Amino acid sequence: MSNIQLGTVFSDWPATTMEVHGSDRAQFLHNMCTADVQSMTSGDVREAFFTNVKGHVLAHALLVCRDDSIAVIVFESETDLLVAHLDRYIIREDVRLSVSPHQPLLMVAAEATPSGEWSPMPVLADPAWVLVDAEHVPSGVTLGDETEFHRLRVSSGWPLKGIDFQDGTLPQELSRDSLAISFTKGCYLGQETIARLDALGHVNKQIVLVGGPGVAAGGALFDGDKEVGTITSAAQCGERRLGIAMVRRGSNAVGTALRGETGEAVTRALPIT
Repeated sequence: MSNIQLGTVFSDWPATTMEVHGSDRAQFLHNMCTADVQSMTSGDVREAFFTNVKGHVLAHALLVCRDDSIAVIVFESETDLLVAHLDRYIIREDVRLSVSPHQPLLMVAAEATPSGEWSPMPVLADPAWVLVDAEHVPSGVTLGDETEFHRLRVSSGWPLKGIDFQDGTLPQELSRDSLAISFTKGCYLGQETIARLDALGHVNKQIVLVGGPGVAAGGALFDGDKEVGTITSAAQCGERRLGIAMVRRGSNAVGTALRGETGEAVTRALPIT
């Protein structure tokens, strides 16, 4: 577990909530993302990727099913582009999209499930929860800062768009297949590309966790004399220096010793896959 105090709450982290209402909300989201939304019931949470028609990731998100809506916590500071993308596909469906004025709260490493409307946050390796409708920070908690959030995220192997991956990335490149992709749900936007990659059995590059005293964000990785990847995020996680890296196939197996610009970087198993 990463070095985070009990009950630490993050009120300023890259997350925005899109609320989806209407009687067709589940079917609509089911058709627009990689998660099996149709089978969700109130209280369920699902990690998902929203993809375009080419199967490229537009957004990484957590879906929280509630009695009268589905809250989509998008791991970005704003959701304007995603809302505009989804809105184009609403024709006759009873679906209404809105962006919450309140940023969701993230709580990590609490001793027990917090009371109230907190939902599990399975994207992290540490025990964590999110609160969607947070108008203020609860009393009696420790506020986490950007450095702590970054350390928690890196130790969990959680890639962020704009930092660890960019437009044009394929879902399977982010190493979260069993967490965020349903391969049995049927058709959805981008599904053809994702299913074809699944049948092929691999992608040409993939997110991995790397460890080593010289791991630094922005540094290139080499396998022998060949450049095979880039470290996109790095943090000091307890006594370990860890990084998230996008590494080419053939050099990203667990235990591969790569050479970084400031020393050795060994690929490690992701804590959750």
